[in-house]
Formats: sequence, C-alpha cells, structure tokens
Amino acid sequence: MSVKSKSLPILLFLCGLIVTLPVSAQLPRTLIPGITFTTAAGLHKSFGNYQHEKLLIWQVATWCGSCAAGLHVLDEHSAALKKAGLRVILLRMYQDGGYPGMSITQFVKRVAPSLLHQSNWVIGDASASFAHTYNPKKYPDIYYLIDRSGVVVAINGAPSATYGLIKKFMTGKE
Repeated sequence: MSVKSKSLPILLFLCGLIVTLPVSAQLPRTLIPGITFTTAAGLHKSFGNYQHEKLLIWQVATWCGSCAAGLHVLDEHSAALKKAGLRVILLRMYQDGGYPGMSITQFVKRVAPSLLHQSNWVIGDASASFAHTYNPKKYPDIYYLIDRSGVVVAINGAPSATYGLIKKFMTGKE
C-alpha cells in the first residue's frame, strides 16, 4: 500500500471485529530523525540512530488484543525478519494511550519473551513528540514500514492480519 493516496486504511481488531479507519494524509511521508523515544533500558534514542536501515516502527498499547496477536505473528517470523535485515522498533503508545496497562517489557515478556533477545528488535516507549507526529489519532495498533532511504512506504496496523504486506516489504516483492 503506497502512502501516495490521500487516505490509507488501517486495520484494527477491536472487540474481535476488523475496523478500517482512514489515516490522515498529514502523517509523515519520511523518517523524521529528530523524533525520540526511550528504550526499555532507559536510553534516549532518536530515529536518526536508524537512518539507512529498513524499519518497521510499530506503536502498540499493552492492553490491546490485536497488538498481542501481532506480536505472536512477528515472533513466529522473527528469523525471516532478521534475515531480511528489518529493524523492528516496538514502542508502547505514549502513556499507553491514556489507559492503564503494563510496561512494554512486561508485555513482551508475557506475549513473546524471545523477542527481548533479538538483536534486530528495539523495545521502548513512545515520546509525546512521536505520538503527536506519528499517531495523533491515538490508534492502539499502528505501524510504519520505512525503506533504507527513509521513505514511508506503508502505514497499517494489526500485523497478525497484515503480515503479507510486511513480508512483501521485507522481500522487496510488491
């Protein structure tokens, strides 16, 4: 799915239903190096640290069922993600979307603990600037696929339902 269209669908699983939501054409079309986040280890990183890498930047809510399902799917395909050179940046929504939830580390430990030890995964918390720029509507399950030149090639959600798009991005077969 190209970001050239004026409205992009995001699939979300809410109460077991798939809902398609329009994504504003105002969302970033390129990686913004100055946007920061905090890793689970407490380090402050900017997306500039990951320039020239193929990225999946995924923002989740730790109370979100489709996020847990998506994490299971990406865990099942973790070897393929790594082989393709895909850096996965998994971020808990800023303040968990305003709802109570566990830390991102607790979430990953509960759902897919092996991912905590994958060298191509970075796990952390989104900053307010990230949330404002990349997820102003506060979708609990949204990801960006960004190529090595920093161009956003797709915005979607629910990797458990959209893994095919991620696979196409990894292999370059679109």
